[in-house]
Amino acid sequence: MKFLLDEHAEYYQKELEHQNHETESAKKLRAEDPKYRNDYNLIEYAKEHEMTIITKDGDLGQACTDNNYPCIWITDDKIFEKVIQPELDVKAMSSLDMESIEDEVIDAFNKIKSGEVSRMGQKKF
Repeated sequence: MKFLLDEHAEYYQKELEHQNHETESAKKLRAEDPKYRNDYNLIEYAKEHEMTIITKDGDLGQACTDNNYPCIWITDDKIFEKVIQPELDVKAMSSLDMESIEDEVIDAFNKIKSGEVSRMGQKKF
């Protein structure tokens, strides 16, 4: 696949190229020709070269969406949903597991302390 990386998405260039994708930088295009400072012209360039745009820019992402143009729009909502929330869930589960273990230990200690465990051992089954 071929990708046009907007300025704030250039971080992904090396990994995409490592996966044998072709990439081009919007920043470089804009430096070579000022007309590409306009999102519409950038979209037209990507269309002409059959590229998918990768962007974090809200205006460009919205322009792609409005014009049904292939775009990977990296939004803060997506980052939260796909990266931060799963990490929070893992941490919450770890915390719950520790609380559960602590509760079991405290319960066992209280049984020992109260003598309940020794009385249970004396019961005949």
